[in-house]
Amino acid sequence: MNLLRDLDSSHRREYGFHMTPEQAIDKLGIIGKRSVAKEVKQLLERKSWYGVHLSNIPEAERKRIIPCKMFVKEKFTASGAFDKIKSRLVAGGHRQDARLYKDKASAPTVSTCCVFAIATLAHVEGRAVATVDVPGAYLNACMPDDTRVRMRLNSFLTDVVVQLDPSYSDYVGTDVKSVVELDKALYGLKNRLCYGINCCATNSKPVGLRRIDMRNVCSIVWRLMVANRVCACM
Repeated sequence: MNLLRDLDSSHRREYGFHMTPEQAIDKLGIIGKRSVAKEVKQLLERKSWYGVHLSNIPEAERKRIIPCKMFVKEKFTASGAFDKIKSRLVAGGHRQDARLYKDKASAPTVSTCCVFAIATLAHVEGRAVATVDVPGAYLNACMPDDTRVRMRLNSFLTDVVVQLDPSYSDYVGTDVKSVVELDKALYGLKNRLCYGINCCATNSKPVGLRRIDMRNVCSIVWRLMVANRVCACM
């Protein structure tokens, strides 16, 4: 089945949880195909990996090749109206040795209290508030030179990749699968959070962004609350 060929198919409005690409295409037709192709195309354009020949990988290292899986989901707005179809290719990080990434598998996450504190301060000072979405955020983070992660694409994904980039046909094995070596911190990897945070911190400096010292923010918010006789219930 050619994923890049437009076929007439209506989008059925039933609600769907995570689906496999095959299930999404069977249910959604061309809309599902386009979503799957869009995700793989993004990975190729961002040079997330490069093909490797299985014969060039030592036998002992082949056991460390991790799998991957693509999820497809129908997304709806708060009112229940259909929004879009979202596809995401996730690396099988559960197959990575957790002992090697025990201090690299987490990243700082903002707490709800900090979000409300910053929102309060922004309101008092009349600041503009906006949200920013970075498409394929983790794909901006490169894998370190001393880290090598190889991933196996199943026959379905291999077929999609070859249709989008025929040069990958050289890496298709007799089982119609292929192996790639990751250059970017793909979703699902145990160490992607650490790489993502470092990448964000490095690239935000040239545009004037900086980390906020929440101790100063909370101190300012507390003084404002006291000055305005606001009772804080913890």
